[in-house]
Amino acid sequence: MSIDGADGELPNAAGWKVNLDEILGRKPIPKPKGDSRRDKWIRWIGAIDKDVNALAINRMSWTALSTIWRERSPQLPPSFLFNYFASTFAHTQASGIRRQVDSRPDVTSLRRLLAEMVEYPHCLSGTWFIGRYEWGLQHLGESEFLSLDPNNTGHVDPRFPAEDLERVVAAADGTRNWVNKHVAHLSVTPAAAVPTFDEIDAALDVIGDVFIRWNCILTGASLTSIEPFPQYDWLAPLRMPWITDETSSGPMP
Repeated sequence: MSIDGADGELPNAAGWKVNLDEILGRKPIPKPKGDSRRDKWIRWIGAIDKDVNALAINRMSWTALSTIWRERSPQLPPSFLFNYFASTFAHTQASGIRRQVDSRPDVTSLRRLLAEMVEYPHCLSGTWFIGRYEWGLQHLGESEFLSLDPNNTGHVDPRFPAEDLERVVAAADGTRNWVNKHVAHLSVTPAAAVPTFDEIDAALDVIGDVFIRWNCILTGASLTSIEPFPQYDWLAPLRMPWITDETSSGPMP
């Protein structure tokens, strides 16, 4: 989905610009006015974007480092440092997943965003959605909105955020329960199971997929993945010795 950066006029074979909306006999839909609830959702999705992006960077970093440690030849000597990195990664990722399914009224989370969109779908109206497209391209906005409003109610079908809400909560349930009992608190009743790294990754994948969908709907920003793409050699520090002077390397056991 792209709603910015075009004037809606396309050149024909003779070089003249044509307005497809005008040719199709459409009436212009004005740019949407602000809506306090919808504007809040857009702010929320921006905050969720930063949090999900941080979790994706954490995962990329852990995957790279743990792969280097496992595959290095000769192997690195044993150290509790590896346990520290693994524990920190697991706690950080699990806590981040828990944040996105937090339902308390004083927090911003993907779960709360979806729940509000289920309750107030009229805030995501067709006129708002289509009006964000430049005149000349509004037929594209209307075509795109058809998939969000299959029953022609004039707003996004609340079934869609409801289904995504169910997906997110189900994917994060085991991780959330473990964090509540063992990370955020020391419960006297342990969690039934400790989530594996694969389960934590799977929960983040679901959160990322749902985030991408609603970020596109709310902001028009089209993403295909939450995976980061560093524009520099971020592993460069690992290509250099970290301890260069044994006599000044800090406290020794």
